[in-house]
Amino acid sequence: MCGRVTLTLDKETVMDLLDLRYDVRSAPLEGHVPRYNISPGQDLLAVLYDRHSHSNRAGWLHWGFEGSWAPRGRSPKAYSNARSEDILQRSTFRESFLNRRCLLLADGYYEWQSNTGFRQPYYVHPPGRELLALAGIWTSTQKEDGRKSYSCAVLTTGSTGMLKSIHDRMPVVLPPEKEAFWLQSSPEAMLQVPPDFFTSYPQEFLKMHPVSTLVNHVAYDSVDCIKEV
Repeated sequence: MCGRVTLTLDKETVMDLLDLRYDVRSAPLEGHVPRYNISPGQDLLAVLYDRHSHSNRAGWLHWGFEGSWAPRGRSPKAYSNARSEDILQRSTFRESFLNRRCLLLADGYYEWQSNTGFRQPYYVHPPGRELLALAGIWTSTQKEDGRKSYSCAVLTTGSTGMLKSIHDRMPVVLPPEKEAFWLQSSPEAMLQVPPDFFTSYPQEFLKMHPVSTLVNHVAYDSVDCIKEV
C-alpha cells in the first residue's frame, strides 16, 4: 500500500532538483508549500516524458486513477495504487502502463503497522533531503462539462528488509538508473519488463521511524506529522 506521502522540500529546492535530475527548467510550482501529509484525492507532483519534444516536463496529477467505466450517474472508481505484479493483466491499468507512465515525486511516505492490534504509523524516507521517484501511471478523463482531468496511481510491490515488519506492500521506488527507461520506453519494451525491475529501492537508502497518529487525519498537514515519537 501507499496511502500517504510527503513533499517537505520548499519550492526553490524542488525546482533545483527538477532541473538537476530531470532537465526540467519550468514547472507550475507557484503555489507549492512544504507538504507533510498528502493523501489520495489531492495532487502529486509528476515528471512525464513528452515524445514530441523528446524532453521531460513536470506537472500535477490528481492522486486517484480514474477507471474508464462506471454505472450511469456515478463517478468511476478511483485507484490510489496499482500492483506491479499483475498490472498487465488488469484492463483498468494496462494501456496506461504501456503508454502513460510517470515519476511521482515525494521525499517520504507513511505506512501503518497493524499486527499489534494498534495501527502505528511509520514514516519512511531517505536519510537526506532527497527526492524519491515513485513509479506511477496516469490517465485522462473527459468530464461532463467538457473539462479533462488527469489522474494517477502509485505502483506497489512486495516489501523487503526492515519494511516487511510494518507492511507487506510498499511503493515502487525507482533508482536513478531506471528512471529514463520507465519514462521513455515503448509499449513493446514494457511488455518485456522482467519482474525484478520493480524490486524495491535498496533498503540501505531508506530509514523509518514511528510517528504520531496525527497523520491519520487527512486535514492535518504539519511538520509534527514526520517527527519521531
